Amino acid sequence: MAQTNYQARSYIDAIVDLLGGANVLGSDLVDRDSLVSLTRAGLPKESLVHLLSVIEASAGGGATTVTWLRAELTRECDDHVGLNSNSSEMTLRIATLLVALFGVFKDVDLAISFLLSPHRSLDGEAPVKAIFTSSGVNAVNKLVGQGQHGMPA
Repeated sequence: MAQTNYQARSYIDAIVDLLGGANVLGSDLVDRDSLVSLTRAGLPKESLVHLLSVIEASAGGGATTVTWLRAELTRECDDHVGLNSNSSEMTLRIATLLVALFGVFKDVDLAISFLLSPHRSLDGEAPVKAIFTSSGVNAVNKLVGQGQHGMPA
């Protein structure tokens, strides 16, 4: 995958870009509150499609996980309305985690590989699957925090 410069962008801008930008989201999101409000209202399905296309471009051996993720997040999706609140929240959670991982790894492919690969600290589960539960979110955040501070995960 061509290197993108998510690290050099503001945190919110990088998340918005992963979700397809203003063209997909339909508004100019400038802060966390406006992004949260849009997520609560329901993200457009195209935001998930865009996020998954970024992940798939680097997925390699994680293609099965991406297929699972697509099925999980679009199960209750209405193509005309968009993602429901749960799928919207998970889509935002994945984009947010990915931006944090870009900061840790400084490489898109390595960040996505980590996102999709089983990890011993998560009982062999991939971070992208673990974040579907609150305890998993806490465990993944701990791993990311260790990486941000240069500690082995």
